[in-house]
Amino acid sequence: FLRSLVRVNSVELGFDPDRLLAARLSISQVDYPTPAAQREFFASVLEQVSALPGVLSASAASKLPIQGRATDWGVWRADRPRPERGRARSYLARGGYPRYLETMRIPLRRGREISPRDVAGAPQVVVLSESAVRDLFGNEDPIGSPVVIWGRSGTYEVVGVAADAVLESALNGPRSAFYIPAAQMGAAGLRLVVRTSGDPSAVTAAVRDVVR
Repeated sequence: FLRSLVRVNSVELGFDPDRLLAARLSISQVDYPTPAAQREFFASVLEQVSALPGVLSASAASKLPIQGRATDWGVWRADRPRPERGRARSYLARGGYPRYLETMRIPLRRGREISPRDVAGAPQVVVLSESAVRDLFGNEDPIGSPVVIWGRSGTYEVVGVAADAVLESALNGPRSAFYIPAAQMGAAGLRLVVRTSGDPSAVTAAVRDVVR
C-alpha cells in the first residue's frame, strides 16, 4: 500500500489540481429540451462564473481526469483509407468548452485550444494530445490537417496540440487523447472546473448562486 501511495504521489499528472474547484453540473432536459438551449445555459454559467472575484478562469468538460475510464474513440487521418471496424487507432475522447486546457493547466504545445467560435454549425475542430499526434502524423505538422472520428460525421480539422496528461488512472500514466468542442456535441451534463486565486471553497457559494 505504501509503495503504491509513493508511486501515485510521484506521478507527473500533466495538469494542476491545486486551487481547482470541480463540480458535476447537470440540467433537466425537460427545462432545456434542445441542444441549443443546453449550450446557452452552460455558456451563460461559464461567463458569469469567470467574472466572479477570486476566479482566474472557468471552463467545463464532458469528463474530468482520474474519474473513471472514458470511451475510446477511433481516429484516423482523412487522407488515409478508412480502417476496418475496430482497427482504427483509438484515444480517450473529451468534450471541452473554451479555456479548458488553460483552466486545467494542461500545456498547449502548438496551435490553439477550443475557442468561443467553435460552436454548432461552425467547422468541426479537434485538439490532439502529443502522443496521438506522433501516432497519427509522426514528425509531420498536424495543424490544419483533417481527421475522421469514428461514429461522427464529417471531418475534424486539427487546430492544436496539447501535452499528454493523466486522464484515466495515475497508476497507468498519461494516455493519448483528443478534445473536441462540447458545444458541437450537445450534452445535458458536464463537469465544471474553476481555477481560483485562493482557497476554492471561498467561491463555492457564489458558483452555486450563479447556477441557481
